[in-house]
Amino acid sequence: MAVEGEWLYVGSTINVTLNSTNRQYDCVVPNSAIYEDDNGKFVYLMVTKSSPLGDRYIVKKKSVKVLATDGSVSALDASSVNGEYIITRSEKPLESGDQVRLEDYQQEA
Repeated sequence: MAVEGEWLYVGSTINVTLNSTNRQYDCVVPNSAIYEDDNGKFVYLMVTKSSPLGDRYIVKKKSVKVLATDGSVSALDASSVNGEYIITRSEKPLESGDQVRLEDYQQEA
């Protein structure tokens, strides 16, 4: 799925409608960001911890409620993630408490 626009940049807020409903969702993530275990569905959040040597990013497992889904994205109950950063992609398996680093991303002009 690709979203393109003249004034759309990384971190921009967009409204997405799933399927044919007219409902707007506050939290939409790729299906690959949602995991499931015996306790239900969950995502991994990135929590920032400040230290004298700079910021560290720690993984936190958080249970979520999926409100709607289609073939590639799902809408989550935004109150369960409280505006925290959801990890949508990782090159290695994650566990709660792991330290992670941000991908070096450079936006093309």
